[in-house]
Amino acid sequence: MAQVTRSPRRRVGYAAPIRSADGLNTLARVVNVVLGCWLFASAFLWEHTPVHFHNAWIVGLLLVAFAVWAFWWPPARYFDTTLALWLVLASVFMAQGARATLINNMIVGLAVFVVSLVPSRFEGPPLTLRRRAEVR
Repeated sequence: MAQVTRSPRRRVGYAAPIRSADGLNTLARVVNVVLGCWLFASAFLWEHTPVHFHNAWIVGLLLVAFAVWAFWWPPARYFDTTLALWLVLASVFMAQGARATLINNMIVGLAVFVVSLVPSRFEGPPLTLRRRAEVR
């Protein structure tokens, strides 16, 4: 007699943490966490203008928070993409700070931007769009 296996039940809208089998996605999120920690720490490691200081520690914390959130909800990585754009643009338009700060922010912003665009194999259209497609 054939054995029937049942898939585990999932709640609607619930996403399990990304498994290590999806190594590239996991590595991308970990890199964003590390970059966010570095940006946060860099605010305290050398002198910044007040605007760059607050920008660095706040954006650093937000980068870490959204990168961790992206382990469970992959589209959260787009918040990191937005923060990376903000960091680069703020560095360009508020260029009165120390050269080291500007270069650091540009490198971190560009790295976060690239890494945050690494897709997850678990990503797909939102649940409402999937349901509409199933009805048709």
